[in-house]
Amino acid sequence: MHFDPTFRDDIWEDVLWQQAMIPLTLPEPGNYGQIRVAREAAQYIPLYGKQLMLSAQAPWTLVYEGTTLLMSDTPQERLMMLRGTTGMYGHVLVAGGGLGLYPQYLRRYRRAEQVTVIEHNVDVVTMLETTLGPNAAIEIVQTSFEQFLAQAGNRQFDCCYIDVHPTIDPRWLPGLNWLRDRCAEQITGPLRVWGYHWMVRELVSGLEKHYIPQLCHGKHFDDDLSHALIKALPAEWTGWSDTHLHAWLERQAHQIAWPLEFGG
Repeated sequence: MHFDPTFRDDIWEDVLWQQAMIPLTLPEPGNYGQIRVAREAAQYIPLYGKQLMLSAQAPWTLVYEGTTLLMSDTPQERLMMLRGTTGMYGHVLVAGGGLGLYPQYLRRYRRAEQVTVIEHNVDVVTMLETTLGPNAAIEIVQTSFEQFLAQAGNRQFDCCYIDVHPTIDPRWLPGLNWLRDRCAEQITGPLRVWGYHWMVRELVSGLEKHYIPQLCHGKHFDDDLSHALIKALPAEWTGWSDTHLHAWLERQAHQIAWPLEFGG
């Protein structure tokens, strides 16, 4: 397994935009168990922390659970999914079904011969069966990714893409690193995690602003992350330059790993 923590999927290039904005097979509006699919038009769209203004309103597909937005096919999602297919090949294992954008990009741009999608939410599986189900090259398995890996045995895949976290939030990093490490025996090639570089950047920035000043004054937060940092930091860290400390924090962000509950 090869995992590059510096790989960025939060980029915007003209060619990437053109390739991402192709027609995709999306579920019809309506209810699928506890989730609801809607088509909503918008001209102003969030993109990598900024606001993107389109030339005109465009319809986007959004999936809700109650009033909570679970997923969409808005430009940020499309660009990040497509970018995440870079370097993929052969049989790709996908953790998290979403709207099925990622498997479609893999197949559309011939970056995978076969795709196995692992999705825990029964209602999302029902929705995906209406769009991805007819494609013989795409297998949908209803289970948690952790359970799938535990029962995978000798089954191997060429590549893997992990997108089980509901938001790009650095608090998910320990769990994502833990899942990444669990993949070691099943994946022979590249493994990518949706929004990983972005989350690492946010985590390191937060540590530098809020955690490190506390540690400098002999204080610390009572949580797993703070305890892990205190245990890992060498005694001489207070004499490091800001650049040295920044690089060390980045490496720690790539390494911290413990299981988290990602939900249904």
